[in-house]
Amino acid sequence: MIPTYQVGGPVYHRYICDHCGQDSGRIQGIRVIGESDRPTAQSRGSSIVYEATHEELMNSAKKNFNIQLSIRKEEVNNGNYCNFLGKCPHCGKHQSWEKKGYSWWNILDWASLKFIKSVFYCAIGGVVVFFAVGILGGGEYVQTAGFWVFVLIISIIIALIVTIRDIVIDRNNRINIQKDTKNILQKSKPEIEWPSA
Repeated sequence: MIPTYQVGGPVYHRYICDHCGQDSGRIQGIRVIGESDRPTAQSRGSSIVYEATHEELMNSAKKNFNIQLSIRKEEVNNGNYCNFLGKCPHCGKHQSWEKKGYSWWNILDWASLKFIKSVFYCAIGGVVVFFAVGILGGGEYVQTAGFWVFVLIISIIIALIVTIRDIVIDRNNRINIQKDTKNILQKSKPEIEWPSA
């Protein structure tokens, strides 16, 4: 077993709502984790020994944690709060700072990952259909190429429908954020509690 260490924890934030003026309370957001680098393996006879002390592994984990933490802090310094929840738990309105993190690249990247996930689930469905038809139909339909083309086309159509549905939901969320933040009187930023190593 390869020894590895992890350092870090969740990032908490709180804010005063731009609309109702109430304190959101402490909200857990993303987790910032630093994992130790893989230690060097040395063969000694029939066993493998990893050349790293506990201190070296911890220092490596802390170094990687500090790199991840500085990336997240830089995002916040640039006004990107997309990793933080900004829907008020009291009035349900979105905050002015929440919308700054959206970009078309993020949405396209997210949509492509969602499509890949949908295709994966459809492939699992195709395997289920394969076994169901094989068991119930005696296997004669499974051997035809037309059957597999049909399963492939249905899987892609379902994956596209699921992806488009999620894109529409995300778009509606962005529209709601824009509506909620259009006529606000006070604008505040979240107070962020960063984890320490």
